[in-house]
Amino acid sequence: MEQQAKNIHRNFGAGIILKHKGKIAVGILLPCMAVLLLRGDSRAFLLWWLAILVMGCTFMPITGMLFSGFRDKGWMFSKVLAVALSGYITWLLVTLGILKFTTVTCVGVTLLCMGINFCLTFWQKQKGSSVFPVSEGNLIFWEEVLLFVVFLLWTYEAGFRPQAFGQEKFMDFGFMAAMMRSAKLPFTDIWYSQSHVNYYYGGQYYAVFLTKITGTQIAVTYHLMRTLVAGMAFVLPFSLVRQAAEDYFEKKFQLTAARHEGAKANRINIANEPNKANGSNKANEPNKANDSNVAEESNKVNGSDEVNGSNEINGSNEINKTNEANSLSAGGRWARGRWKRLPVWAGLLSGMAVSIAGNMHYVIYAIILPLFRTPENEYWFPNSTRYIGHDPLTNDQTIHEFPSYSYIQGDLHAHVVNVFFVMAVLGLLYAWMKRGKYKGKEIFLQAPLLVCGIFLGIFQWSNAWDFAIYYVVICGVCFFSNLARLQNWKEGITASVVQWVELLALSLLVALPFTLKFDSGMAQGICFTKNHSAFYQFCILWALPILVVIFYLVKICLENGKRAPLRWLGHTLTTDIYIAVLCLCALGLIMMPEIVYLKDIYEKTAARSNTMFKLTYQAFILFGISMGFVLIRFLADKACLWIRAIGILGSVCLLMTCGYTATAVKQWTGGIWNHGNYQGLDATTFLETEYPGDAKAIRWMQSEVEGNPVILEAPGDSYSNYCRVSAMTGLPTVQGWYVHEWLWRGNTLALNWQKQMIDAVYTSVDEAQVRGVLEKYQVSYIFIGQMEWERYPNLNLELLRGLGEVVFDDGAMVVRVD
Repeated sequence: MEQQAKNIHRNFGAGIILKHKGKIAVGILLPCMAVLLLRGDSRAFLLWWLAILVMGCTFMPITGMLFSGFRDKGWMFSKVLAVALSGYITWLLVTLGILKFTTVTCVGVTLLCMGINFCLTFWQKQKGSSVFPVSEGNLIFWEEVLLFVVFLLWTYEAGFRPQAFGQEKFMDFGFMAAMMRSAKLPFTDIWYSQSHVNYYYGGQYYAVFLTKITGTQIAVTYHLMRTLVAGMAFVLPFSLVRQAAEDYFEKKFQLTAARHEGAKANRINIANEPNKANGSNKANEPNKANDSNVAEESNKVNGSDEVNGSNEINGSNEINKTNEANSLSAGGRWARGRWKRLPVWAGLLSGMAVSIAGNMHYVIYAIILPLFRTPENEYWFPNSTRYIGHDPLTNDQTIHEFPSYSYIQGDLHAHVVNVFFVMAVLGLLYAWMKRGKYKGKEIFLQAPLLVCGIFLGIFQWSNAWDFAIYYVVICGVCFFSNLARLQNWKEGITASVVQWVELLALSLLVALPFTLKFDSGMAQGICFTKNHSAFYQFCILWALPILVVIFYLVKICLENGKRAPLRWLGHTLTTDIYIAVLCLCALGLIMMPEIVYLKDIYEKTAARSNTMFKLTYQAFILFGISMGFVLIRFLADKACLWIRAIGILGSVCLLMTCGYTATAVKQWTGGIWNHGNYQGLDATTFLETEYPGDAKAIRWMQSEVEGNPVILEAPGDSYSNYCRVSAMTGLPTVQGWYVHEWLWRGNTLALNWQKQMIDAVYTSVDEAQVRGVLEKYQVSYIFIGQMEWERYPNLNLELLRGLGEVVFDDGAMVVRVD
């Protein structure tokens, strides 16, 4: 018997392996690919991927409750929730002075959050509810494969140009380096040693948080953070739009099946009409009811494609049981098999539109125009993000960046890291909309909306523009969804106002530890726009998504026909309401910089640059999510040829814009097909090439100087090669990039005075004066290297050597002040 049991067990295991041999092979192949492509960097990459996987799995109890209407229970969104919530609690405890910002703290808080989720799992089990997608293993597996592959490919691309050098990379890396050293938050400003940082550092904070959890090094994780975001920016839109499209096409399938069965029933009723003359009217009463249902269903199919009015008003997303049974007909099964692939294509198209696509500027200037003439200036990939005010050059220089450019160019700015937090908010909103109707006090404390409020609070210290943008998006979704659900103006508006107040209050509370220490004087008020985009330039950038959105909104109006507003909303599918609100918000975001802008220090030549940059960046994301769904919806509409034609043309144009990433990667890296050119992920490798005389001294300070002592190096203009020591070590200097500190603090008098004092230290022959400056700013180390000699040709080396002990002297000199 024992031998028989062993044979059964062995055969069962072999059967499982054979059944899943393809997935097992993929699971083995992917890590091997990582090792092959990334070489020594593969260990850090796999650690990050594994950490995100484990954190996401353990946060499924919370995620599954929030995303209960999703087929995968929000599997991909669990990773974002795990990082965001664990990281926020850690930040809160450190900011309040309860804990120190150490690896032990980060790991301990994360384990505590995991433990809470485990307890929640047992509670859910006792209630008999399950929040794990146990029956969707195939979907989960391929979502994980998709994330791994996109994350890996972006990481591989980063290794061909890994230097944290140029643009604002010094600032991004410097923030990370400073937080790795600091035991408290906010950390001391690397370019203004007299105060803590006065800028939105949340994005870099989360990069450091994951660095500490995984035990990796910021020289590598500087890139892993942005490539992880790039991977999530593909998979999260895929997961969201796949679910939204599945909901839409499932409803279409049910209604089509109901229409076929209704037509059949109608023919039977007609055949039974003679029975009425024989006094059998009562027996045929059910057929009359069926006739009524058929007529209603027919109207829905030809109009809004919605279920009957009473079901929609009651918040139900299901047709009656009879129609569900009818949906199992042979014709219905054929339709479902044909339609079930469309959500996957919609998800993939949205993922591409958000994370890979460029804009039509690329298509026109890099593909079409070169076919007819040789351009005066050859296309260069940043041109698609700096077009209005740059070509031709005017005093209205603007930025209209999008995610794929950010990932290729390599900055780790707050707006980049915030992309996958933004996607979590959009996913939570759709998950809330799918929950159906609520009554009375249920309007209060809706869980998905409360988590959105937490994210809005995080946005206030990660990317404040996103707080304003997505508060409006959430308010719009709540408003239209409440009206559609409640079918009453008073109740709908009341519910919306309550939720708006809840969200705002919660977000302000979440951000309070940051805002209490933050001087928000960077913005100088809202002004009406004096300059406007040339119409042809605006069309080149935005005509494609605008036209797709307009046709989509027109299509919905035609489907619903002439109805009162509330009834119109009641007859509109939840998916269409959600996508329509995103489209309207995106249209508003691209139009707003043409009307008003937020005034800052760039008033003379780039007044609306920041406003256009931050608003249109999010518009691009909202358009990308919407277009994936809308274009597949159009392509599936066989009843309307002009809509299908628009779907085909729009899809071709969108796919053409995806060539931007391939072109940009080739121009930026020289091509990634030659694996021999792979340089690795160390962001500091530029030191030996750009600062050959300073590299050894900087690396010595990285490894030997502990804590946060103040160093002195030559200050410089923003975006210059100056301030490399503070940026690479995280050690604060007296003054760094001038324009950045001007933007963050607004006090040019203090900055100019500091600059004079630093000049005096390096050039004065008065030792008493020099020591007085060093004492005032509490300087511990003086750095004398390549940039100091360039700025101060008459540098007084002998006096500087005599101020303390020369602790390093090999190419560059480091003096520890007595």
